[in-house]
Amino acid sequence: MKEIIDSYEKMKPDEDAKKRMLHNIYLMASQEDMAGKERNMKKLKTGHFLRIAAAAAAIAAVPTVAYATGIFGLDQLSLGKKNMEISVAVNDTEGITVSLEDSSEMISLQGVSESPEYKACSEWTDFTDSYDKESGILSKIGDRTVGLGEPYEEVYGCYTQEMADKVDELCRKYQLSKLEGMKTEDDYKTLCNRVGIGDIGGKTVEYAKNNIGGGYFYDNGTFQLEGRAIISGNSACMTDYQLRRSVKGAFDTVILNVGNIDNYRQWEYTTENGESVLLANGSDKALIILEKENSYIVVNVLGDMERGSFDVSDKALELLAEMFDFKVID
Repeated sequence: MKEIIDSYEKMKPDEDAKKRMLHNIYLMASQEDMAGKERNMKKLKTGHFLRIAAAAAAIAAVPTVAYATGIFGLDQLSLGKKNMEISVAVNDTEGITVSLEDSSEMISLQGVSESPEYKACSEWTDFTDSYDKESGILSKIGDRTVGLGEPYEEVYGCYTQEMADKVDELCRKYQLSKLEGMKTEDDYKTLCNRVGIGDIGGKTVEYAKNNIGGGYFYDNGTFQLEGRAIISGNSACMTDYQLRRSVKGAFDTVILNVGNIDNYRQWEYTTENGESVLLANGSDKALIILEKENSYIVVNVLGDMERGSFDVSDKALELLAEMFDFKVID
């Protein structure tokens, strides 16, 4: 975050512009953390808006010792490290681009290593990282559609037949179906109903309140929603989060920037209703991860996005895990 702050201080924007810029940084970190791959890939090539996912946080992380876990760890989800660059618009006429020399580690949101979903995502990530690196193809295409249709353009961001062919190749190779029919839903309970699950966020927990918004979903039941948790008592904090459920058997390319996985305390936690989850807490991001028979679930804990702060203690993270009824998802 210091690199971003220093850069815009040098520009000396007025106070309103500063507020807009900080709002954009926090908003992008929230929206792009787990949904970047669903945005148009053209933004990846021109504005570098994808894979932002707490890039600034990765720079400032302080190493800590990881606890042993009996299920799996972040190392089994890692897709390797990627160099980061962020472009932030202050308004219609001015903005900055911040290059972060440190590399940030990406993890799969589809499953652990050796799963077909992980392998397909890993191959796709390697492919897109090396494809059209100088944006020569994309610059000729511009903003026009290329006629590949959904899901190639809308879900996977393809802008050439070669990219669409790669999607088909990976689906055949790993026997996965394509994600299709992306829809948005502002009402949380309606979203749960449309993806065929119960009230995942309706569990009552002492000293905690869960405010859940809407999100988006696909025909196969893969979905992502956003919320805000308020925890009082000895573990008082306020944090925004994103919850993503990836249905197994589908080719899903969304990945998450976690900075450096060595900077996380990791431990296995069993909720009151018997669900074993992996908890990982860093200096400015935390994760709740569990694998079900037919789904893979990740809660991306972002801290207070409005204030730009992260004060989620290990105990608060455990309380947050208790706020979700993961049994409603198979």
